[in-house]
Amino acid sequence: MLIPYLSCLNTNKCEELKGRVGGLHLYLEMFLAGFLFLLIFVLQIAMAVSGYILESSPKHYDSDAILPKFESSPGRFKVGVGLALFEHFCVIALAVLLFLVFSPYNLIWGIVLLVFRVIEGLIQVYIEGGYWGLLGLARRYSAAKGKEKASLSDSHRAILDTKNRRFAVAMVCWSIGTFAFTMLLLIFALVPPIIAWVGIVACIVVGINSAIKVARGKGVQVLLVGALLAIAFEVIIGIWLIYYAVFFL
Repeated sequence: MLIPYLSCLNTNKCEELKGRVGGLHLYLEMFLAGFLFLLIFVLQIAMAVSGYILESSPKHYDSDAILPKFESSPGRFKVGVGLALFEHFCVIALAVLLFLVFSPYNLIWGIVLLVFRVIEGLIQVYIEGGYWGLLGLARRYSAAKGKEKASLSDSHRAILDTKNRRFAVAMVCWSIGTFAFTMLLLIFALVPPIIAWVGIVACIVVGINSAIKVARGKGVQVLLVGALLAIAFEVIIGIWLIYYAVFFL
């Protein structure tokens, strides 16, 4: 178990908890979980720098602007997809580590956390198969004319639409899995309440908006707020886990 943030004022309690969960194993699991939270954030930044399209905005549907970039820099495109796949597998590994650390508090919440975050990661891995098709499409687009070019442009938009819908489903799974995690943090007072509440609000905003996207194909303007809250929560909790792993176990 993770040591409640106020309990660590009691050295005997800390030792008792540490002995109960196996000491070094817990230390490693907590540290790695915190590290993965931060690594996932760094990987997402690297993906954006590489030109990877995480979620399409109107500018990404401009075939004349986007596809030539992919065709002229295939290596950069491949790096972006490679980083994305690595990020998705990190999400799955993180879900397993969080389950190992937190499920002793409440097995049901732990199972919900594990199942939905693993599904999230697997959906995103599956998404990359369709996204990879943009590279071949870009190569054909540069030499195409007339109806063929219009057809390829339609295919480009269809790939992005499909990616967006599947990504929205993945974000619904993220919201459910992370909500279970934040409830564990809140109910068992594992972190200051404000941290857990930031995560809960992020889950609600992102989850509702993503569900609307799945149903209607288009979300609402509050998505940016949810995304910023989600980033803040995951960075803070990542630092928190590393801090406790290093200084209190």
